Amino acid sequence: RLAEYANMVYSACEDIGNFFGFQDSSVRNQAEHLLILLSNNRRYMSSHILPPSVQPPSPIHALHAKVFSNYMKWCRTMGVPPSFSKMNTTMSAPPAVASRVVDLVLFFCVWGEGANIRHMPECMWFLYHKMMEEYTLSEGFTQTRSLYPGHFV
Repeated sequence: RLAEYANMVYSACEDIGNFFGFQDSSVRNQAEHLLILLSNNRRYMSSHILPPSVQPPSPIHALHAKVFSNYMKWCRTMGVPPSFSKMNTTMSAPPAVASRVVDLVLFFCVWGEGANIRHMPECMWFLYHKMMEEYTLSEGFTQTRSLYPGHFV
């Protein structure tokens, strides 16, 4: 049942990978990683551990909340507004879901190529924050920019 997420994830991976020039193999690995995390979240949500009133609307919402909770704390500490995607021009999904997928894909692509930086969350959040700002300023999905692997990072 991951097919409903796979198209969104692979589309976002292709756009983010081309936009920033991430290594193709790293982007593919992170797409698989994200789909596995979504599968695990879906399984957790269907196990009825949480009451329906507290349960997030989808595994994407649940994973996004979990991954970006520390980012929200970082933003408050730094005194900057969070930078999240607000785009939905090429995905056939609700805007809230599509933009959360883009957020997750960018974070995991940065995390995947971050090497030792992934052990310093403040640096990871700074990179994510600046890259998402650039992506949203350049209108992300509608942009035809395509860089070779390794250009940005």
